[in-house]
Amino acid sequence: PFVEMIGYFPNPDDGVKVHTIKEVVVFHYPPTIHIYDVHEYGRRFFRTLTYTSNSSLCLHDVPGDPYPDRINNMICLSSGSPWTVRAPSPSLVISRRLNAELGIQTFIPSRYLAGTIPACLLEQYRYWQSEDDDMVGEPVDPKNVYDLTIKLNKDGRVDKEGFCCNSDAYALVQRTPNKGAGKKLKAQTLLNVMTARDGSGLKELGLLFSRLDNLSHILFWTNTKLSTPADESSIDLVELPRIKMTFRADTVETSPGRFTTHLFSTDHDGLYVTTNPENRRRVENLLGNVPSFIVLQNSDQELFALLPGCALPRRLFSDGHHLSTQMILDRRNQEWIDNLGPVRFYLYPVHPSYAFLYTPSLASSMYLMLLHFIAGNYLEVFKSIESCVSEELSPEELQIFDQLEFLGNDYHPDAHACRLKFSAVISGFEGAMRIPWSVSVEIAEYVRKYEAVSSACRLTATEELFLLDALFESKEDSAA
Repeated sequence: PFVEMIGYFPNPDDGVKVHTIKEVVVFHYPPTIHIYDVHEYGRRFFRTLTYTSNSSLCLHDVPGDPYPDRINNMICLSSGSPWTVRAPSPSLVISRRLNAELGIQTFIPSRYLAGTIPACLLEQYRYWQSEDDDMVGEPVDPKNVYDLTIKLNKDGRVDKEGFCCNSDAYALVQRTPNKGAGKKLKAQTLLNVMTARDGSGLKELGLLFSRLDNLSHILFWTNTKLSTPADESSIDLVELPRIKMTFRADTVETSPGRFTTHLFSTDHDGLYVTTNPENRRRVENLLGNVPSFIVLQNSDQELFALLPGCALPRRLFSDGHHLSTQMILDRRNQEWIDNLGPVRFYLYPVHPSYAFLYTPSLASSMYLMLLHFIAGNYLEVFKSIESCVSEELSPEELQIFDQLEFLGNDYHPDAHACRLKFSAVISGFEGAMRIPWSVSVEIAEYVRKYEAVSSACRLTATEELFLLDALFESKEDSAA
């Protein structure tokens, strides 16, 4: 399902004779390009991801601000630059010899594994490479109950061309319970979504979960003992450490003598991932253009929409004449993530009539309102405003409210109505919720475009009089 290419990028400094070796990996489905720089470290070559055309489908959070790009008519967040160059530099090699059986082991800095191993595993382990090229990962957190092993299976060829890409190998990444683990834990093998066969269950499930987080922070584990990556395997565990969720496969009896395997949430008893297209359609009808969700279900056929809280939503920038309602999600913004509470996702129960969603908390109400605003679902914004007000906001709620400031360039008639509705509703809560727009400007635009305002988004006469009175009072106070 992918093609690898190798080349080099000339160093712009004429005095440096060494050029930067580039490795390019092109995936067929979904269409994705990854570009690696080949580094020399301790007289050995390693590759580091420096560019990806789709941040959600790579194993590394490439440094730098992500930017939108269009590939095959699909909006993606690209990261990094394909034009990076590397000048020769010294390296410090750290080795150890714990015992005769392990032999000499060399410490491998995590930056030289970026894009090869999921970023969350690079954060959780320190890596040592043995003389046979296999690696072990030692937990950074002493509470981690798993040790990691990486076994390289090489094709036996020797690369004599100097391009570091003329011999092949594949790795089996496995974790085994350590001495602090319980007896019920089993050894597990990591599965790679992007190298899975197109149309396979693993590939489709991986793309589904990429709606919640980047593949750099999603781990698919199997209990099946594998000898090669092509071996058939089950998907027994899915971990999303950044949004702090886990799904475990379990087989249940759906009818007498008929059994089905589902991925059940370990955080919400009885809820499992449903791929039923009809259920997806029902939730899509409620969320509109909001893309980043998966549907959960229980045995009573009740539906739930699961949205990640770690994603900072933004509207795709457009240069001019037409306002974009396409949404891009920055899942790497650490300041946004740090302001979240212990729960980093929002779960919205769907009413049995499939007519609306429940919002169980203020943060979940505000986040959904923000997504609807970005997506241009103004009627949903207008209906939800009254449930998005509080006299005191947590850091999580405040950062969601602050994003409304960046939607001030939305001049749709209904957008003016929504901002004025917000101004009327939060009256008296200005200490916690300071509106980032001019009420007088919004009133003028609302009146000018009144005939184009949707009937469901029009203010009541009472709200209009209240806003006018408040505006005149503020002008009198400023004049005094």
